Amino acid sequence: MELQADHEALEEMLGNMDDVDWAELRVTIASIASVMVLIEKIDADNPNHSETHPKAATRIFQLLGHVDDMWSIGTSLNVDDLPDPKRIQEFAKEVILPAYFDAVEMARSAEATSFIDDLGDPEVFFADIAHAKLGHWDQLQTVGAKEWAELKDANEQILPLVYKFKAENNTSI
Repeated sequence: MELQADHEALEEMLGNMDDVDWAELRVTIASIASVMVLIEKIDADNPNHSETHPKAATRIFQLLGHVDDMWSIGTSLNVDDLPDPKRIQEFAKEVILPAYFDAVEMARSAEATSFIDDLGDPEVFFADIAHAKLGHWDQLQTVGAKEWAELKDANEQILPLVYKFKAENNTSI
């Protein structure tokens, strides 16, 4: 359920591409990434590291996958409602790509080498985002993307049980 919690937090914190200042958004993304890097660094140094949370690379994969979709949040399927493709490219150039390299630089500064290794090459990382959007799990290459796919599948099996429990017990989870 960690991925679900992360997803909901990201939606709440980040908004959509047109409703946020891009420079502030990059700071928010960097803040989230810095926490993930520090957690990964601590886990890497701990001989009994936790297996209760996704790897930092998985969370960054989900984070940047969400940011990559921010252009579509709040739009309809109506062609007239879609943002200009040049604006989407500008968003990728000013926010998405720099956010990836910000995370890598933070990991270098923290000497979180396992995080950098798990994140993978930028071309492969962003190809994995595209493969994930298309449901091509067998084409995922990075550690974070592969773990994301495994957890997403598990999450999809668990969620109906949670909703059923919630409905049967008139409770919120």
